[in-house]
Amino acid sequence: TIGTNVTSIGLEAFGFCFSLTSVTIPSSVTNIGFVVFYADTSLNTITVSSNNSTYISVVGVLFNKSQTTLIEYPAGKVGTSYTISASVNNIGGYAFDSCANLTSVTIGTNVTSIAGGAFQQCINITNIAIPNSITVIGYDTFQLCFGLTSVTIGTNVTSIEEAAFNDCTSLTSVTIPNSVTSIGQQAFGGSQNLSSIIVPNSITNIGNYAFSYCFNLTGMYFQGNSPTPTNDATVFSGDNNATAYYLPGPTGWGATFDGIPATLYLPYTYTTNNNGAITLTGYTGSGGTVVIPDTIYGLKVTVISGTFFNNTNLTSVTIGTNVTTIQQFAFAGCTSLTNVNFLGNAPGTDLTVFSGDNNATAYYLPGATGWSSTFDGIPAVLLNPPTPHVPTTDGSFGVKTNLFGFDITGTNNQTVVVLATTNLAGNVWTPIQTNIISGNAVYFSDPQWTNYHTRFYRVRSP
Repeated sequence: TIGTNVTSIGLEAFGFCFSLTSVTIPSSVTNIGFVVFYADTSLNTITVSSNNSTYISVVGVLFNKSQTTLIEYPAGKVGTSYTISASVNNIGGYAFDSCANLTSVTIGTNVTSIAGGAFQQCINITNIAIPNSITVIGYDTFQLCFGLTSVTIGTNVTSIEEAAFNDCTSLTSVTIPNSVTSIGQQAFGGSQNLSSIIVPNSITNIGNYAFSYCFNLTGMYFQGNSPTPTNDATVFSGDNNATAYYLPGPTGWGATFDGIPATLYLPYTYTTNNNGAITLTGYTGSGGTVVIPDTIYGLKVTVISGTFFNNTNLTSVTIGTNVTTIQQFAFAGCTSLTNVNFLGNAPGTDLTVFSGDNNATAYYLPGATGWSSTFDGIPAVLLNPPTPHVPTTDGSFGVKTNLFGFDITGTNNQTVVVLATTNLAGNVWTPIQTNIISGNAVYFSDPQWTNYHTRFYRVRSP
């Protein structure tokens, strides 16, 4: 019990008080330092005077008064699960340190920062999901979480800092999103049960000892150019069975990568026909954003078979210019698929290719042939369409019988919208007609033009 004349509690003031079970903080305390209750493994409740203007306790957990920062979750608090309230934006440094009773923590989507060491030594938490609201996983955040087996990292995280998952000895699965650009030193060091890691093409830097002593690590699957390691052969120290695999096309790869062998990797199974063309028959990658190459070992990829059937992790796929056929059910059941980007002409299909892909849209480039407003049952949209143009000298422009009209030129199947206003100074434009260009032009006419003293037109491509 802290006296009413105390105004400040300093760094580690009650650290390592292993038998301390409760703390009562009076209204006079306006400053609580860093890790004040560090490693107090018996502490089960923190009480704050209701008159305190700076801090508050909610069910024994210490917050700032506005409850936007969770400062301290008592390490000995009874209960195996905890959901961080929606008011919380910040999880303080070492806030959950040594909480051995916790097996599950739900981090809300309003949390934007997790300070260093926040979950250090939470030895019984088994899995964690980092929401998309987080951009950095700080130093020591999950260090020594011996029971942690899987981690899902939000798609806005850009950096995994020093020792973030160091000595997570049970960790077997981690998904690194394409937003992450750097992995800090010792970030996954000592995670002995990690067997493989897929490294997205966004990664440009890997710190020293980042994957050291991951004794079961066999495959590092790189999807982009060679990142910058320390080049001191420490990134994979002790990983005697590890190999770095890279895809065709990316640059910077050689026979080794920071001391481990490096070799070409393809996340596909395939067959070749008598003409030396390739049919993709299977996919062994993790999903997310996938690029299907034009060629593999110099042979054209022309056919996609049931390669991605029921791959619910696939979100975007880019299909190369040489693909002429997509066989039945190739992308069926890919329920997370949103973007299918075609670099060439429309390939042949059989109306089952995208079965169940309710969120998918096909995108194609200007100049490609065979496209219409749908493709095998999903919408088809021109990617980066050119600006539509209204020629005024081709004979179409002007007053005709009972109407005013003009040609709009662009790319075949391009959608254009005509807008009108009666007052240019007011800058209020109203859409009056949507048109689809056929060939390279479409004719627009306005039979209502005589209803207005003055009317102005403009066109746009949505």
